[in-house]
Amino acid sequence: MDTEMKGFDRASIPTILIPVIFPFALGKVFGFEPPWPDEPGYIAGFLDGLIIFICFSTPIIQKYKLRLRQVIALFVCIISMLTYFFLFAFFVYEEPTTGSKIVSGYACTAEAQYLISAGEISGECPFLPSTALESAAYKPEAIWTSSSIRVVQLTFLIVWTLFFASATYGTAISYAHSQRKVRGRSNN
Repeated sequence: MDTEMKGFDRASIPTILIPVIFPFALGKVFGFEPPWPDEPGYIAGFLDGLIIFICFSTPIIQKYKLRLRQVIALFVCIISMLTYFFLFAFFVYEEPTTGSKIVSGYACTAEAQYLISAGEISGECPFLPSTALESAAYKPEAIWTSSSIRVVQLTFLIVWTLFFASATYGTAISYAHSQRKVRGRSNN
């Protein structure tokens, strides 16, 4: 029975599927997923699968190009992870009763600006204390503009997906290159 499949063998399938499953595992087990949308693991998993397919279907690259791509993938992975943690620290609040995550925005509404200037809400926009959100009945649209909330939500999704995409890309090109090198030696 032929075990060859377009660039890799069937024995390597579990190794290849780990990066696709990883976003789901981090989200469900550790809560390491953006607060919006509800199931971002599907987006990252699909993108990771697409990246793996591309890495195995592209021609063999030279060693220095491989190393350059690995370094770039590692750099993007680290920067996106740090950006994600920064965003989470400054733009996510937790509702104490349900434990759900609430994303804030970066621009306050006119009403919130008035309450801040009147001294009824302490802090400066956009980084307000959780008591401001509590006084708004945990409705972020009462404090921050809807468009700024959407921009922050999309930024969360992009940075989170970029983290997994760069990690998967770096891993997949290394694995694909090593498999081709081993296969090339055995055919000689």
